[in-house]
Amino acid sequence: MDRNLRCGRLYFRHGQFLSGLLGGEQDSAYDPFVALVRFLADDEYRPEFSSVVIRDVTVGTRQRLRAPLLNEGAGPLWGTVGRAGAGWLQLAASDQYERVRLEAHDAGPPPESEDWRDVLETPYYSGTGTVGLTSTTGGNPGSGLELGPPGYYRARVCRRPADDEGDVWVVRFWAGDVRPPQWLVRGPIAGGSVTDDVYALVSWAPDGRLTTSAAELAEALLVDVATVGSALRGDYLIVEDSGSALVVTGVAEPDDEDDEFADEGHDEPDPGPADAGPGPAAAGFVHQFLEEYRLAGLRRRPPPGPPPRTGYVNAEIVMWRGDRLVTVAACPLNDPHTAAEVAGGVVVAGDHIVGNKRYERAAYATWDGSVVDLGALRANFQISPDGTVLAAYELGTGRRGQSFLHLIDLADDTRHALTMPASVDLHITGVTRDTVWYRPRRADPAEMCWTAGRAEAVPATGPPPVGSWEGPVAPEHRHYAAHHCGRSFHAGDRITVDDAGGHRTYRVPAPGRVDHRVAPVWEDPDHLLLVPGATVNGGLEFHGCLLRLDVTTGALQTVATDTVIGTFIWPWPRRG
Repeated sequence: MDRNLRCGRLYFRHGQFLSGLLGGEQDSAYDPFVALVRFLADDEYRPEFSSVVIRDVTVGTRQRLRAPLLNEGAGPLWGTVGRAGAGWLQLAASDQYERVRLEAHDAGPPPESEDWRDVLETPYYSGTGTVGLTSTTGGNPGSGLELGPPGYYRARVCRRPADDEGDVWVVRFWAGDVRPPQWLVRGPIAGGSVTDDVYALVSWAPDGRLTTSAAELAEALLVDVATVGSALRGDYLIVEDSGSALVVTGVAEPDDEDDEFADEGHDEPDPGPADAGPGPAAAGFVHQFLEEYRLAGLRRRPPPGPPPRTGYVNAEIVMWRGDRLVTVAACPLNDPHTAAEVAGGVVVAGDHIVGNKRYERAAYATWDGSVVDLGALRANFQISPDGTVLAAYELGTGRRGQSFLHLIDLADDTRHALTMPASVDLHITGVTRDTVWYRPRRADPAEMCWTAGRAEAVPATGPPPVGSWEGPVAPEHRHYAAHHCGRSFHAGDRITVDDAGGHRTYRVPAPGRVDHRVAPVWEDPDHLLLVPGATVNGGLEFHGCLLRLDVTTGALQTVATDTVIGTFIWPWPRRG
């Protein structure tokens, strides 16, 4: 478990029940006596796309709910504070570190006595009974906080500014019937849209249709009627005004109508003999069709060529040595981004994923198979021309984290480090035995120079050393440069090569395209290694196929088949 993630149990007595916050009426859902709280907390949660994301933990078989507007991709995400649906809750955060605490209560907790800036209550449907923290693109968490059995819950979202940066969030869950979302405390609206808050109300209404009035919406949202009027003109809403009432209907994205949720409380029908699947004749026809499709794809592949000049990384680090591919070592990272050949082996960097946490990591695999952990280094490293020294950047994490520029002798692991302000955009451009060249900001051409043993960097007076191509520095997305020869390319289903002001365009074999999930590399200044990917019209027949492009002629070769790679290995720039 991450060192910042805490969980446990608390037993406490509520004391005197507080009233007035909900109009002075005591809700029978709130128990003023003993309640058990299980909690999970992360004091240094870093939002992705300004969103704190809570989702159901993926465990076993989960109950499903047909409710298209409650699908996470159905409409707007988090409104001004947050929005929940079937298996997910997103909170409107910033890009700073947030303090997030999830609590599981065995009964409804009393109204809040703390001075929160915002308090929102919303239904939440859990198909697993367990929730956890994740990120926008992180998928469902593997473990988390147990709420209880699968079913409907109430979630009270409380927010206030933290003393240092970001916000403090407390989300309290307890089992409860579906009641519309309600804003109990609302501070100044700092972001998001009240239209999205209206959508949150509508999404939990039967059939996604809410019969209401402007005054009722204003009371539920804690805004004035004029704000409601403006919000009703927003996207994702259809408003019918009969004079005596408003009927507000929510609109889902077109592809969300057939969402993954099935009717809650109804088992999937047991298919009878007629639905048992294709018979032997049909199965044989399908097999024949797929085989013909595969053979047609093979015929569209370019002619075979020699294997990659260096190698590739997947679960193993594989290098071309002599006349065959050999495994150097098992890859210590499960999501490698960049790898480069050096004088004594291979340096690989990327992410190591544990649960739903990503940790930046780099390692050095030597030719004898040993692996040296290089620490939390970013993937945009540089290698000295003699292949013995690594320059890399370590990004400080947390509110008080420090960043470092490292100079590492790969032969004896001697290290020098320069303490730096946190900067995610630092770009290393070159390194020698004792000196590093870098740009504090990628878009800024002004370069700095730091020599080991000095207390600070100084403006560079000369260009950094380079090989015959850019090497392992991660280039801008979809634009890969070979600086020394003035070449670069960008690609999709067509590959455009820029060469000293001239442009040439080549096609990937139809219906393929360049798959940028595996960054292409310059094998040498005239040849690119790339991975083809699928398009809406097909291209799966290229799965496991690696290609070599001659950027001077457009000729393509198949360099390997039936190989799934995480990243190519950049050849050592001074390799003969």
